[in-house]
Amino acid sequence: MAILKSFGRFLGGFLLSTFLTLSILMIGLVDFTSYSNLKPFVTETLASALSQQVDVNEMYDTLTKNCINQEFTNLQLGTSQIKLKCSDLESLQTTNLLKLVSASVFDFIYYRAYDCNFLECLAKPGTENLLVLISQHANNFLKSIQYIFWILAGIGAVMMYFSIDTRQHMLRTFGINLTFSGASYFIFTYLIKFLIPQQILPINIDVVAIVNSVFGKLSDYFMIILFVGVLLIISSYLIKPTTAIKKSGKKK
Repeated sequence: MAILKSFGRFLGGFLLSTFLTLSILMIGLVDFTSYSNLKPFVTETLASALSQQVDVNEMYDTLTKNCINQEFTNLQLGTSQIKLKCSDLESLQTTNLLKLVSASVFDFIYYRAYDCNFLECLAKPGTENLLVLISQHANNFLKSIQYIFWILAGIGAVMMYFSIDTRQHMLRTFGINLTFSGASYFIFTYLIKFLIPQQILPINIDVVAIVNSVFGKLSDYFMIILFVGVLLIISSYLIKPTTAIKKSGKKK
């Protein structure tokens, strides 16, 4: 029985600390990859890149000529074509053309229909397939695994609860695992600049800036977990070591 409890504490602690950390990360990633949050970031980046690569006046003249007696015109993007409304171009100044084009390009990328699941798309050769990272496809995938991570963290907490007999041990064990999860924030932020390439997407997007943005929003979550973990550890030293935990209405 003692061996089973030790194994339960180990496995439960691993599940709790690992998947609690991953669950918090998913909160940031799901939020960042939502349409409303991702579009301003990508659109601004694309507009900046296009301004250095194309002649805006020439692009405007070409598009407006193609719009004569037409409702839509197409803009070539690699092997794909981006559809633009001619009515939008007619009332547009050349200075705002890049914003319109960038927004249309983002909409195309974000809502593109993929013939593979998220992981299969990432595994495909070619940098263009990495655009799935800034798509609704990615957002839906992250939402689905977020629920799984929360469930696994909950299972870990339950396993730990039924594997520990005294309140002191309970508080200390949970505190250590929560402290580890909270402190992982500092580890992640330190490793970002060493492990993530500055440029991995086929468009000029600073991936490190994206990651920093995600972690910046998550700092409060990690700090709360860290604070609770430390508080539980301190509390474990303030109660009697032999105080048992009541389970199923009985005191062991």
